[in-house]
Amino acid sequence: MRTLMPLALTLLVACTGATSPGGEASPSEPRPGGTLQVVGFVGADEPMNAREWDPASYSMGTQVGFYRCCLLRRLYSYPGLPADEGGTTLRPDIADGMPDVSPDGLTWTVRLKRGLRYAPPYAEREIVADDVVRALDRLATFGSYYATYFSPIVGFDARASGESGTIAGLLTPDRHTLVVHLRTPAVDLAERLAITPTAPIPEGAADGHDDDYVRFLAASGPYMFEGAEALDPAVPMTGQVPVSGWSPRASTFVRNPSWDPETDDLREAYVDRIEFRLVQGDFTSVRNREQRERRLVDAMERGEIDLLPVPTPRMISATQQGDGIGRVVTEPMSALMYLPMNLAQPPFDDVNVRRAVNLALDRTAVRDGWDRVNGSPKILTWHVVPGSLEGFRLAEGWRPSWAAGVGDRGDIARARDAMAASRYDVDGDGRCDVAACRVTKLVGPWEDTEGARPIVTRAMRAIGIDVELVRVGGGAYWATLVEPSRADPFVWPIGWIADYPSPSNFFVPLLSGSGISEQENANFSLMGASGDQLGAWGSEARRVPSVDDRIERCLRLLGEEQGRCWADLDVYVMEEVVPWAPVFEWYEARLLSQRIVAYSFDASTDGPSFDRIALAPESP
Repeated sequence: MRTLMPLALTLLVACTGATSPGGEASPSEPRPGGTLQVVGFVGADEPMNAREWDPASYSMGTQVGFYRCCLLRRLYSYPGLPADEGGTTLRPDIADGMPDVSPDGLTWTVRLKRGLRYAPPYAEREIVADDVVRALDRLATFGSYYATYFSPIVGFDARASGESGTIAGLLTPDRHTLVVHLRTPAVDLAERLAITPTAPIPEGAADGHDDDYVRFLAASGPYMFEGAEALDPAVPMTGQVPVSGWSPRASTFVRNPSWDPETDDLREAYVDRIEFRLVQGDFTSVRNREQRERRLVDAMERGEIDLLPVPTPRMISATQQGDGIGRVVTEPMSALMYLPMNLAQPPFDDVNVRRAVNLALDRTAVRDGWDRVNGSPKILTWHVVPGSLEGFRLAEGWRPSWAAGVGDRGDIARARDAMAASRYDVDGDGRCDVAACRVTKLVGPWEDTEGARPIVTRAMRAIGIDVELVRVGGGAYWATLVEPSRADPFVWPIGWIADYPSPSNFFVPLLSGSGISEQENANFSLMGASGDQLGAWGSEARRVPSVDDRIERCLRLLGEEQGRCWADLDVYVMEEVVPWAPVFEWYEARLLSQRIVAYSFDASTDGPSFDRIALAPESP
């Protein structure tokens, strides 16, 4: 689920001693009731507004978790469990079963359960197929990266560009049947129909609220925003007073009286009420984080907080020593930290240079720098997809053949051998020595606490690439990431969390031509870009490597065959193309109060499964 900031800026929103696994549940029969109090963190420069919380917005972390567990049902979803307990196994939600798919894979038919209703003020409205069409239509015009996942639907792109007023490939032959016509097969369409923006929207609910729909949200899960019952559907939504239970810094969820647990076997909904608040500040500084955590842990000891994300190393250590604060849980995430290189820009358009960067990079130093802020376990890697998503099909410690025997600290001698094989090392001394070796890299206005910048520049300097840093404003920096025409030569180590638990959610958006978006691009290496695109962007290159055909082949397979296909493609990409320098996969740590007696990790959102958290009976 989601692109993260460069390593120097990243803040996540997903053992030994007292550390517990993510799926722990103390009592055999957790009791319902009580108020769960949750804190999340957001950086000082990150926006906190209604649009960021919109179901159609390409958000990350907490929002996605709350929508899955609590507020919005979809055609398909997940049970809020760890992966080894079936948490990544897709299940019908408002759909009455898995889809019927035509032999050519181009027509999907989904039938909806009957009698499901929305939360107040739409308690009399049944959830029907047109409501799903309405959600997808809104997504097409919203301007979100999520829209790229639905480009295979006939007419979706035409609707997104304004060439059409409808999505031609979405049909509703009756109130409880949705037919989807595709222009190209997408075997993971059901997984895509499980992401947040596909949740049904009743007629009129979002009208006039492109930027603040969250304040008027039509909930369909076991919870709703406090105050939703006060909305009046008879009044035009543009004249409504927003719900009281949502603000940029705090949200309150209460039970949805329309929700029937007999129709929902994916959610437990133990607690009666969830109170969530955001703490905003500078979290790149270890000192600031530890000061903040001391205040928050004091509040936890007073019974005012039940769950804190990402404890600092000091807090993890204190908890393991048994200071009575609570317990730490560590949870494996479908997340990868990597350094992408622009395949269309010299000197990174030469595979030998990209191999040299990989060989020179001190992955241990990157991890250790990050550990000073986030003590969660991390696994150094040479994969382009987290091993957990591939079913750990590749051997532990796998490396491409050209990196066999290289340690995690890097190997400068081997790196220089690789550079000597490139066209940018004229004299064969293992150092890049032409004009292209002086690379201009933009730097945003943020503190570099984790130290990724000097580690990367030191590795490149060792192979003759001189990085000139140019400091710019935050807007200019991000434009170099998300607009292909302004793409940077490389990106400081950056993270990606899967939007849905499948390797396709790495390969398609990050490594395919179809994943390149002119508005909000995540394919920073520009792998798979066409010659016409490269020419339009003013690139000197007219061709870059592509594995689009191999991705399409994997997408046509099912089950074990598809899993093996993805693992084989992972090997091929790192053996032959090398678009990135993968750094590490990671676990996320959370601090739970002693009031929590049952807890589950949601592998589909890489976060807590809030509906499966239960509190001690004496909790208010």
